[in-house]
Amino acid sequence: MLIITASYISIIHALFTITLPKDRIIAMKTCTSHLILVAIFYLPINITYLFFAFIPTNIRIINYSLTSVLPPMLNPIIYVLKTEEFKVSVKKLLKRGAQRAVVSVKST
Repeated sequence: MLIITASYISIIHALFTITLPKDRIIAMKTCTSHLILVAIFYLPINITYLFFAFIPTNIRIINYSLTSVLPPMLNPIIYVLKTEEFKVSVKKLLKRGAQRAVVSVKST
């Protein structure tokens, strides 16, 4: 855990040393999906360990189960959100929805 934390601290430090905002955003987009998955995995486990005495056994079992199921399940979804094809498809759907909303407003 210490090695992982140290590596993420060094990554964040490297991101802040990038001077151009555009380049910084591109670098952050590269790291964001991985950081989300790591947070989904480690945060519940750390909370369970920190507050072990206060959390009922059933909640701990559910928490441990979710940490083994959620990251692999969400992994494809999070990485798909970054693809250009997905972004184009969402934009098309939003435009179509906006056009239908305008047409329905005009007809009433």
